[in-house]
Amino acid sequence: MERSISGTRLCQQLQGQIRNKHVLTAVRAVAREQFVDASLLPFAGDDSALPIGHEQTTSAPLVIARMLEMMLGQEKPPLHVLEIGSGCGYQTALLAEMGCQVVSVERIAALASAAHRRLEKIGYNTVEIIHGDGFLGNPEQAPFDGILVCAECTAVPPLLLAQLTQQARLVLPLRTGNNVHLTAVNASGRIVAVREQVRFVNMLKGTI
Repeated sequence: MERSISGTRLCQQLQGQIRNKHVLTAVRAVAREQFVDASLLPFAGDDSALPIGHEQTTSAPLVIARMLEMMLGQEKPPLHVLEIGSGCGYQTALLAEMGCQVVSVERIAALASAAHRRLEKIGYNTVEIIHGDGFLGNPEQAPFDGILVCAECTAVPPLLLAQLTQQARLVLPLRTGNNVHLTAVNASGRIVAVREQVRFVNMLKGTI
């Protein structure tokens, strides 16, 4: 895939903050403008969150890249990843660009459908978008080599934890007291990394 203008600009902004070369290469390759509304095209290359409708946003690229980096640790990209919260599909595309086989669960039907169309049009054929309850994950295709949760949680969802391989990490925005930080836990539920303070919508049960 040809490098995009927005991707190149974002990669330049993230260098020095993100060290994982696989993540940076994916950011450079994926055209973020393909995942936002036409009115927001001038901002696609900015490291900022953008609205995607349905009272949802796509996170700032630094936050997304950090979550990917935390999930990978020092390893090369895992092959089988569960993403909770497809959103507009941008993070899903980054995972696919790194060669991951992605199962992405989105509770909002309209977002799931739109993300599926975008990713299919671009040609990411290793991605499966499922309209479903993120708290349940996808036990039929477990275990996963990594799990990303794109919504604020007050605790690590136990059903997701059970779907990790032994060496895998689950990364989520975890609330502790008044603050929410990007947090990585291992398969036993032990916290292995805590990074930036962030803001995400709350993780909700069910589908709409």
